[in-house]
Amino acid sequence: MPSVTRSLSSIYSDVSNIITLVEKARKQHIVVLHVFLPYALDVDELEKIRHKTRASITQFRGDQDFLQVSF
Repeated sequence: MPSVTRSLSSIYSDVSNIITLVEKARKQHIVVLHVFLPYALDVDELEKIRHKTRASITQFRGDQDFLQVSF
């Protein structure tokens, strides 16, 4: 099985890496994915991820910002 870390890179934007991670999770039949972030994404970034992945994404803000991705 290919490693997710081989697909993610610091040379890509955070949004691109999240899109890749979501696509890999879908292929692995994961139904809910939590992605912890060091900062909150803006509305445009969230919409780009939703559009590219067609996933339901909710952003939670607090002591630890994270995305809940549902397929």
